[in-house]
Amino acid sequence: MIKNNLIQKVYYSISNFEASPEFIKNILEPARIANQKQDITECLIYHNNVFLQLLEGDKNKVENLFNIISKDSRHREVTLIFEENINERIFPSWSMAFHEFDDNNEEVEKFIKSVQFFSENNEKPSEAVEMFWNMAKHIVN
Repeated sequence: MIKNNLIQKVYYSISNFEASPEFIKNILEPARIANQKQDITECLIYHNNVFLQLLEGDKNKVENLFNIISKDSRHREVTLIFEENINERIFPSWSMAFHEFDDNNEEVEKFIKSVQFFSENNEKPSEAVEMFWNMAKHIVN
């Protein structure tokens, strides 16, 4: 039984620009500040011009943020993959976690192993979290 108003949303989108480190920095810095103020936590993965993100927090605040994200001209084809109500956050201490992959196969293999470890050590991940990690593995392979 859900006891609060927390939600998780998972979506992906396609970047309209080649994402340079400066481009990513321009996304992350203001997002981290705003997320702390709004008590929203996020995990963002970027690879091959695809953004994959998990948002979690108060339902109304996450809905508002997702609406803003959906209208952002820096990306297109914003596709909601999954959303669900949750009892607790999976990333309670993060404002915005981020990881970008290059074409280094070793780095991708390490990531996939860390995802497997993460999933195995989480007692019962939400469906949104499972969807996020499965999509992440698909995007980086």
